[in-house]
Amino acid sequence: MHNFTILSDIEELIRQKFLAIREFRFTQLPKKSDVIAILSGPEIEIAGENGKRIDKALEIQHYYQSKKSEVPVIYLGTAGQTKQFDKYLSRHRGITSNTSLNIGKTANTLDQIKKLALLAKQRIWENIVLVTTSYHVPRVDAYCRKHFKGKLPYFIAYHGTIHEYQDRVPEEIQRIIRYAQKGDLILH
Repeated sequence: MHNFTILSDIEELIRQKFLAIREFRFTQLPKKSDVIAILSGPEIEIAGENGKRIDKALEIQHYYQSKKSEVPVIYLGTAGQTKQFDKYLSRHRGITSNTSLNIGKTANTLDQIKKLALLAKQRIWENIVLVTTSYHVPRVDAYCRKHFKGKLPYFIAYHGTIHEYQDRVPEEIQRIIRYAQKGDLILH
């Protein structure tokens, strides 16, 4: 009974993080960023969530350009995903200083965050904007708190609203709990 109460409390704490997600606004972005990093989803094609994440990142890049700031976009994904991203960019003129990073056979969120932490240290980034989907924000935040260790300020931008993805929230809550139990992320 006691463990069930603790688990219910943890689930409720995580659920509150989802409820706190409001519609994304460009005015929420930090005044400057060293990079805009797109966390790829599972699909290979530039469609669905990946397409929406890329579009949001390019909108954010354009927003920074309107403020006279050049911020590169990095797309983290598998070989197939990064090939599709590069092909997508080649068809859109005026998009510059963007790149893709093949991070292996799988491009799960944990591997993507670990790669960004390493790149941030190597390239001496002072601030980063990550781009994902709204339902993914609490898990990305929990990974960043663990793997950026407070040394890299970050902001999580997203497409969509929690209302649009409410069917994904229960699964995400369970994933967050499972990954916290493994020690991959921090819940608080």
